[in-house]
Amino acid sequence: MNETYTHGLGGQDSRRRIQEASPVKNIQRPPAEILYKAELQKLKKQDKGEKPPGWCLSLKAVRAFILGDEALGIEPKFVGHPS
Repeated sequence: MNETYTHGLGGQDSRRRIQEASPVKNIQRPPAEILYKAELQKLKKQDKGEKPPGWCLSLKAVRAFILGDEALGIEPKFVGHPS
């Protein structure tokens, strides 16, 4: 059962609990964390770089995730020339 929290109406800080009737059947596309779980785990395991506050991966590992890393078996998610 998934839970989503939302702010109350009228700018109130109170939160309401909303339960979705059938969360898995109604999604258009799973989040990247689910679709690419194995790749993200590989990157996290080998990542020794400094991570920004609140991040699980370093900037270098995020770049490898987006642009791909052939040595780690990470498929590119971006089509274009990296700047």
